[in-house]
Amino acid sequence: MKPFQMKFLATATLIFVWVLAGCSDGVPKVDDPHAILVDGKKMTPAAFLQTYCTAKGNNETCLKVVQAMRSDATKGVIPKGW
Repeated sequence: MKPFQMKFLATATLIFVWVLAGCSDGVPKVDDPHAILVDGKKMTPAAFLQTYCTAKGNNETCLKVVQAMRSDATKGVIPKGW
């Protein structure tokens, strides 16, 4: 192999490994962001965000949980008689 081919192959391999490493960020998928289940255990949205989403603001699952947490916070209990 020529030196150029070896450099190209090494660079392509390194980029491929970086892409694969970036694909799995350790955030589990959540079916219902209002009722979070991770490995069969219930979690609050705050606990989920603290455990899995620190420094991962652009993760799709994290964004869904944040949005669900915000919408749940606006729901209040209507006092009796109103």
